[in-house]
Amino acid sequence: SMIEALSFYLAIFEWSRQILYFLFFLYFSNNVQTAAQFRAVVLALLAGLVIESVVVIVFFELNMGTEFCNLQQALIGDTSKFGTAGTLPVAETGSWFHVKRSTGTFTHPAMTELARLIQVNNIQAGQVEKVDVGANHNMTTTLLHHNPKTGLEAKFSMEFCIAILLLERKAGLGQFSDNVAQRPDVREMIRKINFYVDPQAESAGFDKMTSILKITLKDGKVITGQAAFGKGSPANPMSFDEASEKFRGCAEFAEWPQAKTEKIIAFVKALEAAPDMSALTPLLSSAVAG
Repeated sequence: SMIEALSFYLAIFEWSRQILYFLFFLYFSNNVQTAAQFRAVVLALLAGLVIESVVVIVFFELNMGTEFCNLQQALIGDTSKFGTAGTLPVAETGSWFHVKRSTGTFTHPAMTELARLIQVNNIQAGQVEKVDVGANHNMTTTLLHHNPKTGLEAKFSMEFCIAILLLERKAGLGQFSDNVAQRPDVREMIRKINFYVDPQAESAGFDKMTSILKITLKDGKVITGQAAFGKGSPANPMSFDEASEKFRGCAEFAEWPQAKTEKIIAFVKALEAAPDMSALTPLLSSAVAG
């Protein structure tokens, strides 16, 4: 029957999702070097479960840009919709990409470096005259929305990511919405961002996401920075406290009870001492205890 068929496909989907989570976990667990980093990975996975985020294609999450394009072709088959760099136009395939997560890995190095520069130099949004962001052509092609008008387009827009960091000093799930993308102050800041192909970033190779920042302030001061890997990558791992803060943001977005959120963090922090995992199960369930 139709209901039986639907149940079967839903079961397959759930199984596939868990397999992808396992692969995601396996990759990062093989790249962590300390217990603190391992616990940070666990928190990241639990955040995904809390907000029901599907790691749709694990290869994309692992920074494999060219391989990801090849995998898209293998899975979808129809290459007529692909752009010149092999990427699918988001406008035509929005639902395929529309997972409950913020921006992709191509924006992370620039965002990591910008966040550092904002903190070190106490940069205020009103001080900014212009921001130049140099990258390789794979990044500029993939991040194709230079004037985003929706939350989904904002996820594929370097200009939005830089603008929202300057305005709010954060870029979590809550920032990537249609309402935020259409705010007048966001639109104005986006116009100040110049995202371009930089020869230095291009020559660094496509195995990196080299991002070169030049922030020009209204008083003439110029602040520069550069990064090849984002915060949370194996090359620049998050501390447990940083992962905890990110987890809190994801849980808040999912409207998860704060008490449960803090108990999850405490449980993972003492993971090695836990006699079993049964105490974690109710904390990850939306069911209210009797």
